[in-house]
Amino acid sequence: MFSLEPQFFDIFGFVVFVYITLLSWLLLRRIYVKKWMIIVLFLIGVIGLLVDGSVVYVYYLKSF
Repeated sequence: MFSLEPQFFDIFGFVVFVYITLLSWLLLRRIYVKKWMIIVLFLIGVIGLLVDGSVVYVYYLKSF
């Protein structure tokens, strides 16, 4: 169905983990976190839910 290999999406996962690591490091150092960083993290979460939810639906729930 999809022409992309699953490993292609590991690139996005790497970028997300770098961002989350940087954000957690800033929070541990008690550096003020900008509002745009929180919005970006929220958008990453929503996009991740949409992507993972569609994969779960297509590959697991649609077959029932």
